[in-house]
Amino acid sequence: MPELQLGQPLHPSWPAAFALTSLAAGRRLAVPAGALLNTPQLTLAQLGARLPGGSGAAALLDLRSATLRDRPALGRTAAELHAALPNCWDDRGLLLTRAVAAVHGGTARLRRGADCDEAVAFEVTPAGRASGDSGRALALPRLGRWQRAHRGGDPWRTPLPPWGMRLARLLRQVRPLADGGTLEWADDGHRCWLLLLHPAD
Repeated sequence: MPELQLGQPLHPSWPAAFALTSLAAGRRLAVPAGALLNTPQLTLAQLGARLPGGSGAAALLDLRSATLRDRPALGRTAAELHAALPNCWDDRGLLLTRAVAAVHGGTARLRRGADCDEAVAFEVTPAGRASGDSGRALALPRLGRWQRAHRGGDPWRTPLPPWGMRLARLLRQVRPLADGGTLEWADDGHRCWLLLLHPAD
């Protein structure tokens, strides 16, 4: 199970969520730069070198398993992740990526054959995390090739916030890879990022 940068085909021994996310990166979807780790025995310099262009002293990173998370984690420094690596190690490997400076984030389920997809969104700023936000459910219209999202799929056709419009467009891009699956996403106020793509059950 060799280490690989995101965007390359993965050996079947890697978790399916990592393989789908790497495929999405290879198709130039908005996936943060990252690499897959197959050993916890890394020096701090080796950990930082795993990302394209290096992590940089001030860069915040995310280190995670393939388990579904309901919202993006806080970014941590390379030194913090290096210290945590032995305790969070998963024998199936871990995904190391640049952390997104997110304002909103959550999960979305691609509902196969339905008119709408289902998303749950959280405000993930420090203030939003401190508030104990329980999440906001959102019905996102399934977009055709040239359609743009302006209103939700609920009975009242509630206008979508800008991040909801960006998420609907991301779901359209992801659907050919994993219709029926679930994706983790984060929006930085300008772009909606795909953090991890889980296959359909």
